[in-house]
Amino acid sequence: MDANARPHQIPAIQKLLESEYITRMDYPAYSPDLNPIKYVWDALGRRPVARLHPPGNTQQLKQMLIEE
Repeated sequence: MDANARPHQIPAIQKLLESEYITRMDYPAYSPDLNPIKYVWDALGRRPVARLHPPGNTQQLKQMLIEE
C-alpha cells in the first residue's frame, strides 16, 4: 500500500506497476478533520485545565476523566 504518496504517482512507477499487474486502490486525500478521536482528546485535554481544582495525581486525573 503506498497511500498515493507523491513518489508513487510518477508515470514510470505507474507503468511498472501496470506491467506487473499490480492494481492500486484510489484513496481519497486524508483530511485531519475526519479524525474524530483528535477532537475527543482535544476536549478531554482542555477539561482538566478548566477546572478550579485540577487533579493532584494520576489517580485523581483518571477518576476525573471517567466522570467526564
